Amino acid sequence: MNMSNERKEYLILVIGIYVMLTMMIVLVVIIAKGEYNKGYIDGLKVADQSEYGAGVNVVVDIDYTIPQMQEEEIAEPVVSVRNKTSLGKFTLTAYCPCEKCCGVNTGITATGTKATQGRTIGVDPSVIPYGSVIEINGVEYVAEDTGNIHGNHIDIYFDSHDDALAFGRKKAEVFLIEGVE
Repeated sequence: MNMSNERKEYLILVIGIYVMLTMMIVLVVIIAKGEYNKGYIDGLKVADQSEYGAGVNVVVDIDYTIPQMQEEEIAEPVVSVRNKTSLGKFTLTAYCPCEKCCGVNTGITATGTKATQGRTIGVDPSVIPYGSVIEINGVEYVAEDTGNIHGNHIDIYFDSHDDALAFGRKKAEVFLIEGVE
């Protein structure tokens, strides 16, 4: 269905007028929200009578400018859907960047990132792909490393060898978090 140019222009004009009237109504409502109290609105003196007649209040000596909205105020909200899927029970161990734990002392993971306590875990990439976000006991980690890890086994990175030894060997349910930004 083709619409003539004249009709399109008319429609654009009508929409423009509607938007302008809507904005004016919103502005009037915003301004009118100020409380009227003994000749003052928001602390500004109000004229007793204006050229528009009795009962029409006019704020005198006011330089009202409409505040500009910042870009972040009008940006669309980001909606993130996160799915949490149980991968089952895994054996948990710990490691640090020392030669005893890793054979080298670089602190660089199999994916090339710097290992970070509270983030990095070693996984079997055939079970949990690199880059996956994993939740263990309420803490989220990123699968960034491997080593002598096979099957349902996760190695949690610690900065110190003593902390890794203190962690020991445990079992816990592991969740895959999808939809992470």
